[in-house]
This record gives sequence, structure tokens and C-alpha cells, in this order.
Amino acid sequence: MQSSRDEGSDSGKEALLLKIHDFRRAPDCTTKRRQILTRRLHHYMVSYSLKAKDGTEIVLREPKPNDAKQLMMFINPIIREPMSGLLFTSPMTLKAEEAWLEAMLEQIRKRSIVLLILEIEGRIVGTCSVQRRMWKEKHRAQIGIALSRCARGRGIGEVMMRMTVALARRRMPGLELIDLATYSYNTRALALYRKLGFKSVGCLPHGVKEGHRYYDDVFMVIRTDDLVDTN
Repeated sequence: MQSSRDEGSDSGKEALLLKIHDFRRAPDCTTKRRQILTRRLHHYMVSYSLKAKDGTEIVLREPKPNDAKQLMMFINPIIREPMSGLLFTSPMTLKAEEAWLEAMLEQIRKRSIVLLILEIEGRIVGTCSVQRRMWKEKHRAQIGIALSRCARGRGIGEVMMRMTVALARRRMPGLELIDLATYSYNTRALALYRKLGFKSVGCLPHGVKEGHRYYDDVFMVIRTDDLVDTN
């Protein structure tokens, strides 16, 4: 059903990741050496090869430093969609996407976020992330998912969410609750979340404004033990 490459949970490898990252940030690290260390750092990222329900071959993997342009080309058409389900109102620039990606890679190293990218035929068409909260809310994390039109309605979103949470559980000890916020008009997303077992715990009336119409912010939650990778 799937093949994967994973860094595992070995503490020695975890320490090596931290050491590689520190070497890359050192002021006396040459450009060539930094490139070598970047490739070595990426070697420990996960990558899964799977098939969608319709037989389409897909890849779920963690991001690479050179993904910014493809990520920008992926997210901007979604931002432009009427009632996209995203908070953004303006397309992302390449500079903004590069800054966002750099921040994500830093958080991945710190194990405060898990981010999986969906590829079909070498093109990025989806992302799913689980971001851990801080301090007294450290037992919680927020999940978010975005898919291009070509990847919707094929069961891929469910697989992505399950596998992203499974990876987050391995990397984030003590994680108990996964929560999310979505808009009341996003019926397809709401159906997926309910299928996975998310329960509505409240809403903020008129929490989002699309054009001249108001919709509710819907808040949902699930225990991590109830949402695991079943592949």
C-alpha cells in the first residue's frame, strides 16, 4: 500500500539533526558546506508513496528548502477561489512564501510543527500541517489542510490528515487533542472532519465575511487516540 523513508524515533538521530542545523547556522559555515548539510538534513525527512482510491500515484513528503516557488503556485489559485476556506485575501509573493517556508522548516526542526506536502506527477497540490500549541496548551495542536481542485473528492484529504497526525504523535510526546477552525460554508471540509471523528464544540457567529455575507467560524476537536493512521 505504501513505502516510506523516515528518520525514526532514535534519540541519536534526533541529536544529529540538531547538530547539523547548528552547523548550518554557524557564521564560519561556507556556502558549499551549508548545501551539503542541507541535503543531509533533508535525508532524515519522511516521504511516503501511495495510491489514491482511483489508483492515482501520490507522494506525501516533508518540505524542502527549494519548494517555495511550487508552494506559491499551489496556494495562490486557492486564495483566488470564491469562498476558498482560507483566511488570506491576497496572493502570496515569492519573497513571502520563501520566508514562510524558512519559518516552517525551523519549526519542523524544533518539533513544534509537522507539515506534509502532497505531490501528484511531481507537482505540489496539497499541504497538511499539525502545529503544537505552547505552555499550558502544549497537550493540544491545531490541524490545517489545503488541496488543489484536482486533489479534492478522491479520498486524499482523509489519508493526508491521518498520516500527518500519526507523524505528529511520534514527534510530539504528550499530544492529546487536535483542534481546528473552519467556516460554516465549507460543507465538504465539514463532512470530512465529521467522518474522521471531529466533534463541533462551538462557533463564532459572523466570524468571517465573504463579500457582503457573513458566515460562522466553526470549532472542532478530536482526541489523538481517535485519529490515527489506518494504512
